[in-house]
Amino acid sequence: MTGPWAVPQVRRVCVLAWGGAAVSWELSSPGPLLPSLASCAAFLLLAAGSALHVRQRLAGELRRTRRIAGTVQQALLRPLPARMDGLALAAAHGPVLGGDLYEALTTPYGVRVVIGDVRGHGLPALPAATAVLGCFREAAHDEPTLDGVLRRLERALRRAAAGPEDFVTLLLLEITADSTVTVLNCGHPWPYLLPPA
Repeated sequence: MTGPWAVPQVRRVCVLAWGGAAVSWELSSPGPLLPSLASCAAFLLLAAGSALHVRQRLAGELRRTRRIAGTVQQALLRPLPARMDGLALAAAHGPVLGGDLYEALTTPYGVRVVIGDVRGHGLPALPAATAVLGCFREAAHDEPTLDGVLRRLERALRRAAAGPEDFVTLLLLEITADSTVTVLNCGHPWPYLLPPA
């Protein structure tokens, strides 16, 4: 294993191996059994306490990471208005930063919407999601066609991608004043069309 977990994992394996050897030696050595059992119990208590400490530290780190991810997600995914140019809008996402992204904007060309999913989740998905949303928020107003918006999004993603396996599935929609809907689907599941209530 490489990365930040390599050293602690090697350390844990060494401690467990040493502890196993110590317990085996204590139990196999000649002499009274009670001191050997006491030594083994002391070692097991120390090992359990150490494991509990590591677990609590990792749980705290996970809580902090989730809190940061939630804050980032709130900043990145702005709340949608309930209505936009006569359209009812709604969006929901979980409490932990995923790879999902969405935005709806009123533009000179009609309401433009992007719905997407970045490969990966959590903080590693953030650069691609930020690049796509930031670019969409600008290109949706500047580009007269959805094709032009898509080309700009592709360029932004290429600049932000960490590697060749990074990608975003997208759905671009344009709803004009005369209710014409234009859709570009780049690998994303189709949206639901709900009839009027």
